[in-house]
Amino acid sequence: MDRRMVNDFLNYFSQSADTGTLVPLDYIEGTGSQYIDTGLKVYHNLDIEASIQFTSMTIAGGSPINGGYTSGNGLTYRADFAGIVDNMFWVGCSTEKVTTNVPADLERHTFHINTTTGEWSIDSVSGAVAPSTFVNSSIPLLIFDRGKGTLNSDKCREKVYWVKIKVDGVLVRNFVPMLSVDDNIAGLYDTISGKFYKNKGTGQFLYSTPLYAENPVLWIEADSAGQSEWTNKGIGGYNLTKDSYYNNPIIDGIAVTASQGNLLALKTKQNVVGTGSFTIEAVAAPSSALASTAYGGWLCEQRTNTLAQPGAFQCVFGSSKFSIQGWDANGVSISSGLVSLSYIPNTVQYSAAGYDADTKRLWLKLNSTESDLSNVVFSCTISEFHIGYARWNSGIPFLGSLYSLRVYQRSLSSQELEINRARDRLRFGF
Repeated sequence: MDRRMVNDFLNYFSQSADTGTLVPLDYIEGTGSQYIDTGLKVYHNLDIEASIQFTSMTIAGGSPINGGYTSGNGLTYRADFAGIVDNMFWVGCSTEKVTTNVPADLERHTFHINTTTGEWSIDSVSGAVAPSTFVNSSIPLLIFDRGKGTLNSDKCREKVYWVKIKVDGVLVRNFVPMLSVDDNIAGLYDTISGKFYKNKGTGQFLYSTPLYAENPVLWIEADSAGQSEWTNKGIGGYNLTKDSYYNNPIIDGIAVTASQGNLLALKTKQNVVGTGSFTIEAVAAPSSALASTAYGGWLCEQRTNTLAQPGAFQCVFGSSKFSIQGWDANGVSISSGLVSLSYIPNTVQYSAAGYDADTKRLWLKLNSTESDLSNVVFSCTISEFHIGYARWNSGIPFLGSLYSLRVYQRSLSSQELEINRARDRLRFGF
């Protein structure tokens, strides 16, 4: 998804409580039985632009945006584009439909038509058809459906990435794909009205993998079979290795349990969080064996070999609490006064911790509960990052199941944290 689209969603996130929890998608996909009613009619004063990718070359007239046809009087109300005829794209406006010189394919394209002027474009190719003359049309403007005679004909098989609709030059619909996590239904969210538009046809839209906040520098997850390999999917390229600090460390992404005696021990001799703002997110099920120990359950840390090391920090599950601790350049604790958050042992849950260098805020988040501390001055200066254990004490490893861990070199906004948490809930089922 275009980052501007994500920002549009974030700007309206707090206003869309009636829609439930939404997460951004790259696209939604119609399979031939779905459509969306934009709530607009086909008039002569429309300007429509959309990013579309057909998934079938045998659409035979289906269009991603189309007002439809009247029935029985010979008149046609159009706001058509991107149908496929004889392996070519076509566009239409008013009563005229024109086959373009643009070969149809199954790639993503940006389509545009103005019903006032008849001007159209497909990416960098442009032309014109007869403009619309209809002023008082009652035909609904649909997406994924031509609306030929009824609202249930000629539906299109395609992916829709975004749609912008203007009336008299004013943007009235700015559609971006979203997924409602509460009911697992995909649709188009209008950032203008804050309304979530769901399918009016049958079945449900397919959709892309929901998007996380961009550019984690470190992102590790177990492989799909839950075997003993981890892959860094972040942009930082950090070289994670099994830490020989343990005699026989093994890595099992979804079953690192106290009863098995398995230790998750990964390290990289680099400063992963950076020297300014950072965010650490994890999906984990801490073992109940950590509930009674104050020093145990090291999720991750950045330090070498001492407890109160200047410029170091640690994220810990211990005594049934999730906490972040750190020390300033003089070795003085920066986290005194920060309230730790209670977790439920042996239960998969979302956790996050971070520091905002601009606002001097140290913070924690566990599921939907938050805790923070103001006026904190901190810079992480240690170039050794560990996952699953404390380098200074081999007796306090993380015990439980770790599904995913992400590190950002910035403090994520509250909206980004909620989106990431919703995405994790969808994937990991908590």
